[in-house]
Amino acid sequence: MKKGLFISLIAASVLSIAQADTIERISTGWIDMPEIEEHMADSKEKIEDKVEEQKEYKEEAKEEYKEENKEDKEQKEEYKKDKEQKSTDYMATAQEMIEHQNEYKTTYGYEENKTAQMQEEMKENKEEYKEEYKEDKEQKEEYKEQKSISLVDLIDDEQEQVMQSMPEDVREVLHEAEKAMKLYKKEELFKEFNLTDVTDLQDPQIKEEIQKLVEEAKKEREQEVSQKLIQKRVAEVAGEFIRIGDGQYDWAFVTKSGEVYKLAGVTENGTFKYEKLPGVEGVIDSSGTVSIEPVQITSSIEAQIANKEFNGYAFAKYNDPQESGFDWIVVVDGKVYKLEGYDEATGSFVYTPATEVTAETQGDEVILLPGQEG
Repeated sequence: MKKGLFISLIAASVLSIAQADTIERISTGWIDMPEIEEHMADSKEKIEDKVEEQKEYKEEAKEEYKEENKEDKEQKEEYKKDKEQKSTDYMATAQEMIEHQNEYKTTYGYEENKTAQMQEEMKENKEEYKEEYKEDKEQKEEYKEQKSISLVDLIDDEQEQVMQSMPEDVREVLHEAEKAMKLYKKEELFKEFNLTDVTDLQDPQIKEEIQKLVEEAKKEREQEVSQKLIQKRVAEVAGEFIRIGDGQYDWAFVTKSGEVYKLAGVTENGTFKYEKLPGVEGVIDSSGTVSIEPVQITSSIEAQIANKEFNGYAFAKYNDPQESGFDWIVVVDGKVYKLEGYDEATGSFVYTPATEVTAETQGDEVILLPGQEG
């Protein structure tokens, strides 16, 4: 379109130049008609050439425009196709995203539900586990109690074979514990003492713990006996013991009336068993010395002790039914010892010192007074 306008302007300029040239010639007066005609013909030819040229230019411009328009159309078509493709791709992408989102919701919605369900199940399982753990713990404790060996039961069962398999120091500790339980009546101190196995007794720490309990039992028993005797205040003298030999039963008991009885052992209950010596009689003086006088000697023992003096030890009863026959005390130089029973393992009698009591023998009575053992 621009090219056509340019050609029109050129043609107009040529025409103007030709006309100007003609006018100039006329004005000067030297131009004649043939020349004018010739000139006009020449101008016409030029004009026609220019017009033809202009026409050609127009055709070329039109063709070029067509080409340009065609290219522009192709570009538009291409742009349109590209736009449509992009739109299609966008829609496909959007659809894919929607599907992915739906799939995500479905998957994770299920997972959320599944997670919530799993959490609930875990909670229930946790509660069940707590109950099972509690039951298991109780069973373990019960099993532990069943499996553990009570020191009290071990001594009560008198497992001689087990005891004999132990070292001597262990047997000694167990023997002391047995005395504390049975003679000092302090079994409650040992009730909570359990062993996982009898071999635990060989552990120095275990032995030390048992020995501590034994010492505690002795101390408690001493205090307990002392308090009872102080409350009683008086014990009735039944007679005096004298030592007549080195054996465990080499003791004789002389009554206030002078009868003499040889100690012959112990009963099943652990009380004294006596054998009367009718061939001799005893005399107790005010100082506690015992003289044995012959009457009619009938045995070697009577002959052995006749015509001799012995240091006597007052044997008095303080009447306590709770002691089941062991409510007897021996007084030695003002010190008081309470009879607890007979120790079969050592073959001797067991006494508890009343460390908070002192005694004075006055005739047929022992006066019990508070005071530290001197």
